Amino acid sequence: MDATPGPGRDGERLIGAVKPDAWPYRGDSPNAKLRRVAHAYRARLARVAPDECAELDTIMRRLGQHWVIPRPVTTDPQAWVSAQDAAELAAVDAATIHRLRERGRLTGRRVGVRWEYRVADILALSGTTRTRTMEEHHRENNQ
Repeated sequence: MDATPGPGRDGERLIGAVKPDAWPYRGDSPNAKLRRVAHAYRARLARVAPDECAELDTIMRRLGQHWVIPRPVTTDPQAWVSAQDAAELAAVDAATIHRLRERGRLTGRRVGVRWEYRVADILALSGTTRTRTMEEHHRENNQ
């Protein structure tokens, strides 16, 4: 078995996890785990059956499931992006990005009628949320 991470995705590290409780990405939410599993399967399919993988990518795009198709992040951390792009970076929906801003957990700027968010802030928030979730999980399980 090849345990080398694929380009742009590290979900293939799952292959090295032997025990169910040995998840290699501490702090992942259940949704993040599901995404990693889906990306690992997709990466393997792309290697062994690229034509079938491309066909499934087309179907997923038509169904609005763009998240499953890897795309490299080439955005400057200091760049400002739309709520939709911020949501894709954080693996949440745009409504969650707006709620985080309204609750004071994320800073945005208004440009005309829409909001923009700094890439570095989105990435930092994603890491903070995962760390907090992991700490809450450990507290709950060690009581």
